[in-house]
Amino acid sequence: MYKDFKLFIGYTYADVNSHFDNVKSWFPLTARHRLNNVLIYEHEGSLKIGLEAYYFSPQKLNDGSIGKSYWIFGLMTEKLWKNFSLFINFEDFTDTRQTKFDTIYTGTIDNPVFRDIYAPVMGLW
Repeated sequence: MYKDFKLFIGYTYADVNSHFDNVKSWFPLTARHRLNNVLIYEHEGSLKIGLEAYYFSPQKLNDGSIGKSYWIFGLMTEKLWKNFSLFINFEDFTDTRQTKFDTIYTGTIDNPVFRDIYAPVMGLW
């Protein structure tokens, strides 16, 4: 904490495995590493502004391939008055979505083969 700023950092390590027929394997669609960061400016009783940054490490997909790592960024703000407050949250303002860095299907449009969804698929637009 520095004056009116607060920094929150969280890290999660998830060693998630399946055990089937005496074979241990990395469980699909589970990021081993996640980093959660939030920087907040707070003017006591009046205003809060926060920047969020979330990291997801590569994930194993059900077809055995590895998905790409990605970041999601957000911005939140809250204005406080005596009997009322207004909260606004901008999620994923950098428009991170799987279709920008990886495919969600292969094959043709008439005969698609869908891949695992491991990142957001809906962006800003």
